[in-house]
Amino acid sequence: MTRSLITCGHSSRSRPKRTRRSPLQKLSHCMTREPIARPQALKLMADDPSQVRYELRRLYRWPRSLAHVIGYTSPVSKQELVDNDELKVTDWIGKMGLEKYAQPQLIGRNGCQVYEIDTMGSKQRVLQQSLPEPGQNLATSLDPYLSQVAFEALGQNQGSVVILDARSGQILSLVNKPSFDSNDLSFSLAEEKLEKQRQQNIQ
Repeated sequence: MTRSLITCGHSSRSRPKRTRRSPLQKLSHCMTREPIARPQALKLMADDPSQVRYELRRLYRWPRSLAHVIGYTSPVSKQELVDNDELKVTDWIGKMGLEKYAQPQLIGRNGCQVYEIDTMGSKQRVLQQSLPEPGQNLATSLDPYLSQVAFEALGQNQGSVVILDARSGQILSLVNKPSFDSNDLSFSLAEEKLEKQRQQNIQ
């Protein structure tokens, strides 16, 4: 599942400095960040777009009980860029589980537009354009509710639970403990400087 996250920056300064990246300006180091509702974000953007940052990210509804089978996403590595020339340094891709196995199906394709500009930097005409392709859905036989029950049944014990449909043989649950929180590994609000440095390091 993908959701949009809108965050707000509260600065000790009277007004943050505007930059070219507004309204997708990443929050400066002097700001604190917290998710806010869309109506509130729109009001802030009307006053000062640099206060708001918008991004899409994974949100796992069962981040611990299905962590091992679904996996998680994180920023692309240098070796992954070498192995796949279609990836970009800004991409997040699957690192384990179904996220990694079905990566080509889930990631889709970015669109591209090449256009001509004048000496003032104003856009004149489109020279080349390709439309983006959304990622596809992935259907499985996993039952998240049953998996959550199995996960809780393990309690503090370490072990695994595999549940199959006796008639079809389909896998209904794959649960393992100890586990981890997929949302923790797929969550990032990195500072702009740190993110740029990471991207430069892997180029």
